Amino acid sequence: WFWEVISPLVGLIGANELAAQVSIVNFIMLVFMPLASLGMAGATVVGMAIGEGSRTKAANFVVAVLATTVGLGGCIALLVGLGASVIAALYTPDTDVQSLATPVIRLFGLATLWKSLFVSIGAIFRGTGRTKFSSAVTSAAYWAISFPLFLFFGFVLNWGFFWMWVGICVGSLAVLPIYAHALYYMDFQVLIDERMQANAKKAVKKA
Repeated sequence: WFWEVISPLVGLIGANELAAQVSIVNFIMLVFMPLASLGMAGATVVGMAIGEGSRTKAANFVVAVLATTVGLGGCIALLVGLGASVIAALYTPDTDVQSLATPVIRLFGLATLWKSLFVSIGAIFRGTGRTKFSSAVTSAAYWAISFPLFLFFGFVLNWGFFWMWVGICVGSLAVLPIYAHALYYMDFQVLIDERMQANAKKAVKKA
């Protein structure tokens, strides 16, 4: 519900800001479709490797997903950064709206460098069965960090539309070290043992 909450709040600043917000969010959803798909694929293959009891395969899949994420995220960041003004113009002919949207689109391009990892690592944790941890970190990023900064920059300091988006982008960057630390110290053997125990309990219930 994060985007549904902040968009009406942006409308309180002005009609041009709301028009820019709608265009930017639409573009973000489009751009993040391949990144989200990569994350879901990563969750699937890592989860399957754990189900098979292969610690090596699970670890290799994690490395492959992260490497692909960095490469894809970097390409998207570069293309979005270079083409921000063109992208804004594709969404609206209004030059006032374009002037608001262009720097934010460029900021989003930069943020893709870490947001792509934020999405993929979160998906990997869901694939390993650590859904509560992933949900807690994601909620903290959006509601404990991004949302308060969005309100503070936009309505307390009155720094404007661009800085509201700075607040939005900071949340995922702030929690990325938490994700990275947990991923680095992830014990795949423990996850495999837990999965085997869960499967054994299911087999007993069916019997």
